[in-house]
Amino acid sequence: MPEQWKCTVCGYLYDGSEPPPRCPRCGADGARFIPRERVSLNLLYDLKASFVPHAVASHFPSGLIPAALLAMILALATGRGAFDTTVFYLLILAWVAVPVLVVSGITDWRKRFGGVKATIFYKKISLAAVLFLSGGCAIAIRLSHPDILQDDGILHGIYLGLVPLMVLCTVLLGHYGGKLAFQWKKRTW
Repeated sequence: MPEQWKCTVCGYLYDGSEPPPRCPRCGADGARFIPRERVSLNLLYDLKASFVPHAVASHFPSGLIPAALLAMILALATGRGAFDTTVFYLLILAWVAVPVLVVSGITDWRKRFGGVKATIFYKKISLAAVLFLSGGCAIAIRLSHPDILQDDGILHGIYLGLVPLMVLCTVLLGHYGGKLAFQWKKRTW
């Protein structure tokens, strides 16, 4: 009798008496499929079976850093100190999250990809390092010069360049993460 099976990695639904050998969408092993009835009855099991800490950790700074850039633009355009303060706190939150991002990423790399030595992983590690260093520098500049957005000079220019650099790092990290998440079975990296 045909059943419906759910991939615990991507949520793909498959109709058949047995799960497929590999998920047609994400390429996960057939052992990652569970019967559909079980999913609807046990949401905690589904969450446990499909939760990817690195995906959660990576979305946190990826949302905060662009918001910090927007707040910086608003601070420069309006001269309001509240936007400047928002930039500072968003940068701190994102910066604190980066080590969690790195640890979860390295754990995922070893667990999911066997620690394979491919360029894409070294690019992601390097980008995370640049993200962490640029965030630390931006925070240090802001701590030592609380009115940095109103000042002129080289530190002002550096500070204004660090946040867009952080946005660029998060965009590239997301791009490479997307390649790994959606194209890893094709081995295009």
